[in-house]
Amino acid sequence: QGLGGLTTVVDVKVATYPTHAASKPVALIPQCAANRHLKFTLDGSGPISLQPPDLREWPDIGADELNPAGVRRVNLDTLTKEETASWRCGETLLLSGKMLTARDAAHKRMVELIDAVSSF
Repeated sequence: QGLGGLTTVVDVKVATYPTHAASKPVALIPQCAANRHLKFTLDGSGPISLQPPDLREWPDIGADELNPAGVRRVNLDTLTKEETASWRCGETLLLSGKMLTARDAAHKRMVELIDAVSSF
């Protein structure tokens, strides 16, 4: 999302939606906007300089903590229709790999539109 960091999604909330059971309704809700807020006061002494957090201060969360027994690992980079068809309702999936969100697609589309008309 253009923030320059290694990870732009810190947390994901998953909610199910009431619909036909065969559709396995699931929503992924990336929690990211709240982590971009900060408070500062401009005093007129010059441009602001904000340093990114030191990654060593972040907890080291390994696969053991994220993959308890009974959790199925899913690599989104190699996902197939057959693998998706094997998922069962109520099953917990541990997702890895590249995931594009609607926000990513929207940003890409806006850039394409801006490039197409050379002005906004």
